[in-house]
Amino acid sequence: DEAPGSYSQTGRPLDVALEGPGYLGMIDTNGNVQYTRAGSFTLNNIGEIVGPGGLRVADDGGAPITVPVGTKDIKIADNGAVSADGNGIGQIMMREFADQQSLTPIGNGLYTTKATALPVEKTFMRQGMIEGSNVNGVAEMTNMIQLMRNYQSVQRMLQGESDRTRSAIERLSGRN
Repeated sequence: DEAPGSYSQTGRPLDVALEGPGYLGMIDTNGNVQYTRAGSFTLNNIGEIVGPGGLRVADDGGAPITVPVGTKDIKIADNGAVSADGNGIGQIMMREFADQQSLTPIGNGLYTTKATALPVEKTFMRQGMIEGSNVNGVAEMTNMIQLMRNYQSVQRMLQGESDRTRSAIERLSGRN
């Protein structure tokens, strides 16, 4: 489901939400770029911007973004440009894809793809916000209950048919 989730204001300077169809680039432990929409970032012990699970946020060239020690003010612009105390330190990688179905989920909100990324035209970053899930829990729970009831109904029907068939075979074989 490619629909956006709800947006929550956090006020944290390293939280970003994407408005539009794009994805953020993250660097995995092997140096490969993976994609996510989860923008709740922090700094690791050497000042790199990292996401959940400790993956480093990629800059536009695929390298990590490091915030200088002692930085007091971090700003992230709509295009992903990051500045520390007014000095540019990088630009967060944002990518869009012609076919979002080409993204393969690998867990923890991360995706990988062999598809070529498109220039970012429709995606904007919003600092101090995060995007929530686009799943309506109540609706999904209701759907799951309905599916379970349908499954149980079909199961009872099949059991009844099995009992009827067994009874017919017993009568025909004279085992009454």
